[in-house]
Amino acid sequence: MSCHYRLGMGALLLAVLAGTSGSLAILLYKLTELIPALHLLLYPNHLQELSQVHARMMIFYCLQPALIVGFGNWFIPALISSNRMLFPTVNTFAFLLLSIGFIFNFTTFFDQDPSLVITSLLLWSAGNLLFSIVVLITIINGRARGVAYSSLSFFVWGQVISAFISLMIIPIFLAVLTHLYMSPILISSARLALVINQFIYPCMIILMVPALSIVFNILSTLSSKPVRFKGWVVGLLGFVIINVVVCWQKKIFLEHFAQFHQHTRVGTLSADLLYILFFLLQFYLLFKFVCGRLRFFTPVLWCIGFMVFMVIGWLYQGVTFSLEQIHSCLSYALLMSVFAGFYFWMGKIIGRMYSENLGKCHFFITFIGSLFLSNLISLGKISIMIGVVFMCASLLAFILVILNALRNNIHLPNNYWGRGAITPEWNLSSPLSLNKEIKL
Repeated sequence: MSCHYRLGMGALLLAVLAGTSGSLAILLYKLTELIPALHLLLYPNHLQELSQVHARMMIFYCLQPALIVGFGNWFIPALISSNRMLFPTVNTFAFLLLSIGFIFNFTTFFDQDPSLVITSLLLWSAGNLLFSIVVLITIINGRARGVAYSSLSFFVWGQVISAFISLMIIPIFLAVLTHLYMSPILISSARLALVINQFIYPCMIILMVPALSIVFNILSTLSSKPVRFKGWVVGLLGFVIINVVVCWQKKIFLEHFAQFHQHTRVGTLSADLLYILFFLLQFYLLFKFVCGRLRFFTPVLWCIGFMVFMVIGWLYQGVTFSLEQIHSCLSYALLMSVFAGFYFWMGKIIGRMYSENLGKCHFFITFIGSLFLSNLISLGKISIMIGVVFMCASLLAFILVILNALRNNIHLPNNYWGRGAITPEWNLSSPLSLNKEIKL
């Protein structure tokens, strides 16, 4: 197995570990609300920190490694007809930084020292920055002869835009974290929480782009209707998102980093513009899907779940609460896109096909749990507990799906999705790691 395949698989496993750890953190946090006696076992500060551990685990160490590092390492080389990711040493080092950062973040379960959190985020930022550079150089200089930019798939363009945004945002995050780390007097849990909140929004934008590109890929493939005007769609997506990031940067630089204000946020106009863009793109996707040959496979259900949380959940939470409170809904939308991509490319990753019945069962359990946890269905405190129970059941269902797939010894064809699968990875063997060489 080539280096980038091992790194991609490692990133997906890291995402599973982080997702499990984050779920345990929020489960313990919510149990203390229903069982007051548990407060005797935990200090109040420790209890509050568990919610922060959950947020960091899910956004920085579950969603980002899966959407960008995991799928990127697996499919960027195949989609640009290349043998490998360029600079494998740098790629490996970036993954090691993410892994060590996860270990530091995991230790915050037991030790509430803010310096551990800062170290974890520094390692995450450095790893993300290095991988973004590898992605851009690979796509620009590693493409096979004859592979034009206009022929690149939406997934590749999503990775390009995401890497470019990372180069605009991550250095600022690194600078702020380094400033705090070198100034112990300034370090406090409250100040650190404010710093993280300032960067949650652009980090979510970084993840929303590859998530949307995966949904584009899946629906255009399974509806057998390629998306027209791809250049215009990609250009509009990149233009609007870069403008939103520039507005965020302007707001950040107008604030003195030593004096954060709790209500500092990206302008409402920029957020509305971004929402309208994603709404139009998803409406276009749904229209193309309905006009094609309807095939409600499991990846399609996850794509529909992504649309529900992006179009309905984002709007509902943005109106009901405020811009700072919509991250949970966006996180569940991103989680839907991760599972959509995994089920879509599962045969290319592990060489085994999932059971449709088990996959759909996994989707409905996760979707119901996400509705409760994002407060789209609210029954008071008990609704959160119901959501946590469903998400734990979702993890068990996912493990069952994997175990059932590994028992299946049926040989998969190169293209197991049919005539709509026209991107280069469907000309390669399943799994991709069996390809000894890709002819350039």
